[in-house]
Amino acid sequence: PPPPQNAGAVVELLKVLLKARAEEAGVASKLIANVADLERIAIDDNAKVDALTGWRRQLFGEDALKLKRGEIALVLNGARVEVVEIE
Repeated sequence: PPPPQNAGAVVELLKVLLKARAEEAGVASKLIANVADLERIAIDDNAKVDALTGWRRQLFGEDALKLKRGEIALVLNGARVEVVEIE
């Protein structure tokens, strides 16, 4: 099936989350996920990608899924991207 119309926007949000989480952890973002992984996550919550398993899921994957479900949001605090819970 074709990807949802908003998949591109979702991928862009996931990129921002990935960069923020990678910077916090002091890890290169490409060690967590690549663009192809983000595209798969954007269209499938159960995508078979490393970013949704193990330490990568803890660092990024869980929040990626929460972002897709609208459970968290990305906000700017000065020049810093922060994750906030949506109530």
